[in-house]
Amino acid sequence: MVGVAGRSKGCNTCRKRRVKCDETKPVCTRCTKAGFECLGYERARMWHHTSTAPFPAADQEAEKQKQDSALAAKHHRVSSPPPELSLIAFQGDFCFSFMFSNFIWRSYGALWLNQAAEGKLGNLALNATKALSHANFGRSNHKSDIELEGSIQYGKCLKRLATELGRGPELVKDGNQLLVPILLLIMHAASNSDRTGAIFHLKGLSRLLYICGPEAFQRQPLLNAFEAARATVLVAGLVGKQRLFFDDQRWRTVPWALDPKSKTSQSQLLDILVQIPGILQDHAKLEHVAASTASSSPELRGIIKRVEEQLVTLFEWRWQWQKVSGHQVEVDVDEQPNGLAFASLGSIGTSSQSTRLRFGHFVAATDMMLYNATMMWLLALLWKLDPFGAGQRIESCAIAATPNLQDEAWKMSFEPLRRPGSSLTVQSPAMEICRAFEWVTRHHSRAKDPTFLYLFPVGMAMSVLQLDPQNKAWVKSLLDKSPLTANYAAQGENPAGFGFYLTKQSLDPDKVQADEQIFLPHEVAA
Repeated sequence: MVGVAGRSKGCNTCRKRRVKCDETKPVCTRCTKAGFECLGYERARMWHHTSTAPFPAADQEAEKQKQDSALAAKHHRVSSPPPELSLIAFQGDFCFSFMFSNFIWRSYGALWLNQAAEGKLGNLALNATKALSHANFGRSNHKSDIELEGSIQYGKCLKRLATELGRGPELVKDGNQLLVPILLLIMHAASNSDRTGAIFHLKGLSRLLYICGPEAFQRQPLLNAFEAARATVLVAGLVGKQRLFFDDQRWRTVPWALDPKSKTSQSQLLDILVQIPGILQDHAKLEHVAASTASSSPELRGIIKRVEEQLVTLFEWRWQWQKVSGHQVEVDVDEQPNGLAFASLGSIGTSSQSTRLRFGHFVAATDMMLYNATMMWLLALLWKLDPFGAGQRIESCAIAATPNLQDEAWKMSFEPLRRPGSSLTVQSPAMEICRAFEWVTRHHSRAKDPTFLYLFPVGMAMSVLQLDPQNKAWVKSLLDKSPLTANYAAQGENPAGFGFYLTKQSLDPDKVQADEQIFLPHEVAA
């Protein structure tokens, strides 16, 4: 307030934190950079009774007693917390709270991360959680002593883990208890950009899963931890073009055998994705064969058939999802896009009202993002393997997946999203990912359900939109809304090696030659 000494004009969050606010409106930059929610500048109103009228005689004695009680309480009241009280005892709570404010980690570690922090999954898991939370809090808040504590704890966990993994065959009995600690150490290495450490932990993770077998992860929270591990190893398999043991039928059924209904839509999509690394490995072998021979080889035809089978399965998944969850998606007519969003969304889709999307549940948005990312992989592969016949193959897959439309149960509209097979190129699913992510960026706080590949679809979409400056700038602005996602756009636009299979033919079959690639090997390496 002007003219009143000592009255802060900063935002409510900075006032509570007792730090200087830069007073940027509508939200201050200091809160945004620190990862806090800026509570704005509006002050709560306090009303004071200023009437001088006397109280009724009948109430004077009661009022006097009330004043005496208030006066007595005032004399016995102490400041909370007292200035001399050290907050060191609450340091762990602060670090854990800060860790769970990370919506990406919270959704990746749904269920098991909470239990690990509570000490319910053993001492090693608890100590690994402490290492992650302390290192993250210290680094983010420039507290080198706390960050050092986390690093020291990390080193202790590594020694303990090495001892446990050295038991060899004995891991079959209780090795599944090491799954959560390894996932936490992977998160620690990734947050510190420790590529060597992350690769080391990934190898240990794959070995542990293979030794224990799928039966070891049938109960919660290990089932959720297994799914997080599967998604993590999947990305590594896509990058390395290495077949995963997850593509075996046992690994896609046994973990959910005790409760088949617990298998989520995202888990079903991962069942399709985990088979792609094997397809990439087999295709890589053919690249060393002469083009004239490879194009007519039975091996190539076999690979194409496998891609088509997965695309049919994906389209069938989409029909089933629409039947069960289609009501969760609608056009958000209450919030019209502006700025970059308006320029990008103005003419998308088949509906004239295709602006912002609204999802009834957070997981519905992430389902659609992962579905479209999976479709982009399969479409890109078909265009790569059969550049002149891919379009017809995609249409045939869509027809094969279409249920009996004479049945009233399947008579439904897919608006405002796209019907399976309605697009032959990778551009449409890329834009559908961005439209769903636009809603996600406004509802990160709802990220409580398991989401194992939170930003992976966005990276794939950006690899397609890189030649469209307008849409690329729009997606980057969405990522910049949160400090947790702001750096993702700078990590490259060839997620999991997808750029190797992205041809110009898959972007616009009518305009370019089939064998021209956007990503050349030397560009990807750079």
